[in-house]
Amino acid sequence: MAKIIALIASVLSGLAALLIPIIGSDLAEKSGLAGSVARVDKFHVGKPLDVPLPADATVATALQLKEARVGKWVSTQRPNVTYIDFGEYSQGINGDPIAEEFEGSIPEDFQLIGGITGCNVGYGYVWFEGATLRLSKNNFSTLMACGGYDHARRVELMGYLKAKPEVRFDSQGIMYLVRPDGKAAAFRRA
Repeated sequence: MAKIIALIASVLSGLAALLIPIIGSDLAEKSGLAGSVARVDKFHVGKPLDVPLPADATVATALQLKEARVGKWVSTQRPNVTYIDFGEYSQGINGDPIAEEFEGSIPEDFQLIGGITGCNVGYGYVWFEGATLRLSKNNFSTLMACGGYDHARRVELMGYLKAKPEVRFDSQGIMYLVRPDGKAAAFRRA
């Protein structure tokens, strides 16, 4: 009987370990604390996106932004599983939620952006106000069944994109998304 109880306790403990990343990341997303999600399950999520901002990282110029808004940038912390990809410029489609969000007056530099965190790909539209990246409210994602680790990584990346980060570059060409709270995520050209 003691062996059966020990086995049941072991199974329940393993089940709890699987559920914690999912529950933790959902709560973090709802509470706005998405940046701390990477601590939920470091084994699966990997390193947090947060990095120290170097002293030589300066606010992006118009030319730097123009050049940056083409192609893929990979996370310096998780280069194999986390990246953002700047896509085509778009003016949206009449009647879709994006056009409705802007009441028909979509920004001229409106652009598709994709972000992948290992399993699913999240998409949205971005535009810039100076060097500040803005993300449309209407975003979408592929819907493959992935582990809680993927959800936690997506929530962390979206936390950066939704925070209206300022874009900066250092002398090595690394792009930093700097949130208003001072936290920074670093990306290098793929």
